[in-house]
Amino acid sequence: MMSVPNKRHRLDQLSTVLIRGTSVLVLLLVLGMLLQMLGSTLPLFDSVQVVPAQPRDNARVSAAGGLAPRPAWVPSGPAPTAWYNSSTQRVWVQLEADGTVAGERLLPTDGPGDWHSQPLSVSRQAVGADYIELVAAGNKVLALDSAGRYQLWALGGVQADIKQPPVTAGYTEGRISAYRAVKPTSGKRAWLLLLEDAVEQIHLVQRDDGLVLEPLWRSASGAALIDAEPSLVDQRVLLARADGALELWSATTGRRLARWQAGTSVAKVGWLSRDQVYALSADGERMTWTVTDPAKGVSLATLFTPQQYQGYGEPSAVWQPTAASDGYEVKMSVLPLLQGTLKAALLALLLALPLAVGAAVFVGFFMTPTWRDRIKPSIEMIAAFPTVVVGAVAAVWLAPRLLDVLMGLVGIVLCVPPGIALLAVLWRRHTLAQRTTYLLGQLPFLLLPPLVLLMWLGWQGGFAVERALFDGSIVDWLYRHYGLNAQHRNAILVGVALGFAIIPTIFTVAEDAIHAVPRAAAAGSLALGATQWQSFRDVVLPVAMPGILSGVMLGFGRAIGETMILLLVSGNAPLDSWNLLEGLRSLSATLAIELPESLVGSPHYRVLFLAALLLFGLTFISNTIAQLLRRHLRRRYGFDL
Repeated sequence: MMSVPNKRHRLDQLSTVLIRGTSVLVLLLVLGMLLQMLGSTLPLFDSVQVVPAQPRDNARVSAAGGLAPRPAWVPSGPAPTAWYNSSTQRVWVQLEADGTVAGERLLPTDGPGDWHSQPLSVSRQAVGADYIELVAAGNKVLALDSAGRYQLWALGGVQADIKQPPVTAGYTEGRISAYRAVKPTSGKRAWLLLLEDAVEQIHLVQRDDGLVLEPLWRSASGAALIDAEPSLVDQRVLLARADGALELWSATTGRRLARWQAGTSVAKVGWLSRDQVYALSADGERMTWTVTDPAKGVSLATLFTPQQYQGYGEPSAVWQPTAASDGYEVKMSVLPLLQGTLKAALLALLLALPLAVGAAVFVGFFMTPTWRDRIKPSIEMIAAFPTVVVGAVAAVWLAPRLLDVLMGLVGIVLCVPPGIALLAVLWRRHTLAQRTTYLLGQLPFLLLPPLVLLMWLGWQGGFAVERALFDGSIVDWLYRHYGLNAQHRNAILVGVALGFAIIPTIFTVAEDAIHAVPRAAAAGSLALGATQWQSFRDVVLPVAMPGILSGVMLGFGRAIGETMILLLVSGNAPLDSWNLLEGLRSLSATLAIELPESLVGSPHYRVLFLAALLLFGLTFISNTIAQLLRRHLRRRYGFDL
């Protein structure tokens, strides 16, 4: 029969094996998850591959471009023509040889499919122009001439598209590069100018004096340029040069993606599909290539640096990965997501840190053991609240009221800490304080009446300052004087809800670190005549500080990885702004919203996995720092906190 010590020894061995096996399994799962994210992300940085299409199609084709066919309601003819079609209006204009611009506007009638003509006033001539386009939802005419002059003016007549802002009458002209040909890109926000040895993209930008044409990017010079064709489904441009070289360029970054040789002189290039291009030789032979580009123009530059997008007046970091139409310029900068994640976490930490650490200091050192055993579990119970409940309460109850009571809350924050400090100074000078040191453990309960009074004074003082200095509303005052927009679901609301959620994490770790410091050390300093605060500051705090910092870092990591609260109260607006009154979007919320709907293998899908890697890295770094601090403390003082 096996003895009791042997049974215990075998049970200990079995427990050790199970714990080690579980640890290895968890480590393998984490590594597998990391490898999965890396495997989905790395194709973003693969180089573009171009191979001849198989089987090779040598059929003769026409040199027609890839533009949309001319509708039946637009007059035919060789003259340059432009049209605009929407559910509320149809407009066409035509450029005659003498520079006269003729056109017509069609508006829907009450009957289905019926349109009636309205007078269209074209008050100007585009003398010398050889290209015409309708912009601003069909309400402005853009005329270009090959010498490098452009004209832009508003059309007269009825403006029917109520979705667009009013177009004021006006005339703008300016200079662009002289060109041989013009190629419109999808969306009619930008155009390609074919120069002698390069291609230049220009775009419309809204400036103080109205819409103007400005250069966006220019390809590198090389052999004489034969032809260029933009893709109608994404932002890539195919170029053909006189030496038989074909080049693929990104229309967003102005970066060359690939270059290969056609093997013969090329007369024209074009796109057969998103991933197939062709070139026509001088005798009409078509050569086809398959372009493998997993990133579709996405690069480290587009992900982590501001870019000059079409229609934007300056480089911007924007997250707009999808659109309803082909040809939309995808904007996948992760900077707004990183900024939103860090802004939410830092603001939550700023609000939670004083409360959590202050409570940990008092409960762990100053409070009596009886009260500590009651208060500590009560605070830790906050961690049991589902975050979806915290977010729902903040979104439904607090969000509609936050902006109205903002100055009252600011008044409380500014009034309570200095008020408590002043009361402490006055109390220490009173002789009664020397006789009531035994009440230190019940100090929070004794402070409740003055605390309530200070909160009331701060509340009333905040509203009084708002009425006196901010015309009764600080939100409206900030908008009028600084243009700061305020939203009900904003960063402050996120900080309040998220700060409430991370208080138990910081409090528990910090309080355990403080309480684990041997009481004998503090007792020795008290015996030498130090006060309790001096004993804590000079003896306990240096030992417990790494543990307190560890709790802070764990709370920060908890805030970075939070999802449900961010989904419910942040507004999910990927704004590149540090304005606390505006919404934000975090990495975790973006993954929860967009990953289920993204197309597997698409650049959007891969960028989302990159965002998951960034989120993993942020939480891993914060938690690693916390554990390193705990290990440092254990090695230095010989015990674990």
